[in-house]
Amino acid sequence: LASPPAKRQKVDNVVIPRLENGGEAPVETSAKHAENNQGQQPPALISGSSSPAETMPPQEMLGSPIHQVFATTSTMHLMSSFMDPQSLCQCAVVSKRWVDMHSFRDNGVWLERCVQRFGIVKVRNWKDNDEDNEENESSQTSKNLYQRMDASNVMPPCQCLIGLMVGECRLPGVASAWVYLVERSNGETLRTVQKKHENSASTAGQSGYTSLPVVELRILIQNIGFSSAAILMKDQSFTVDASTRRKGEEMSEIDWDERLQKRILDTNGSPHTKCVLQSKTIGNDICRLRLFESALFVVHIHARGCSTSRKFQQRAKSVKMLLTVNGITTPLVVPFAPVKSN
Repeated sequence: LASPPAKRQKVDNVVIPRLENGGEAPVETSAKHAENNQGQQPPALISGSSSPAETMPPQEMLGSPIHQVFATTSTMHLMSSFMDPQSLCQCAVVSKRWVDMHSFRDNGVWLERCVQRFGIVKVRNWKDNDEDNEENESSQTSKNLYQRMDASNVMPPCQCLIGLMVGECRLPGVASAWVYLVERSNGETLRTVQKKHENSASTAGQSGYTSLPVVELRILIQNIGFSSAAILMKDQSFTVDASTRRKGEEMSEIDWDERLQKRILDTNGSPHTKCVLQSKTIGNDICRLRLFESALFVVHIHARGCSTSRKFQQRAKSVKMLLTVNGITTPLVVPFAPVKSN
């Protein structure tokens, strides 16, 4: 019959295995144990592990398959091609061996990130300016180029952005936004808009229209660094802050006229389709942006008291929207550039 399992007890440098029936197994003192194991090197424990099955001498660890994978330059370069900029910066400071590989500082990898975010045309223009300025070679690396373009909040290419840019902002490492004002040729804002009725049942068979001051805003939003998941935008009404020192005022979005309802476009002008019909949380998701993806919102604002676009620029302070980042709703406020009155 197999003997019952032993329980180990350590007393004064002597390890005493105890049997289940209370008896004691033969033991050996520390001196005798050291004499029997003289000339043998104790195995080195892997960090975070204490079981004998997970122990490995340093010499064997250097030749392990895992170490060989991470010690291969081609493999590390392949891994870096799938990483976002934040992950590349973190891996570049893991160890001296990884630093010497230059896989996470490779110009080709960083140049690809520049093109994905800012577009080939703007990247080429920045590189041409660097060559004209005759800067040092150390400052002309693709990683340094990405950092400088990121600090300048360079806008991605968009075919349907027209008008005058009135404001921009960014949440570092999350999203950036640019707001454009589309002006009419005569500068006026009056447009024919369907009347707003509180009770739709009472307006059956009626088609009333009125003239209201309306301005068109085009808001470009880009995911600039959040790679864990997509940035979501719920169905919401955009508002423009027109508060003064004496009173608060907001200009609301026109959502009751089908001709002026909000539209969401991709950067090439096609309708944005990367959204889900119903979210698990309250509200519908109307836009989903993964890393370096952009979407353009075309909204019409009821500019009360602004007969011209110039007056709207003088009164408007900012536009506010809500983003859902990793399940947390975050406000994104784009301040407008101040305009001096005549």
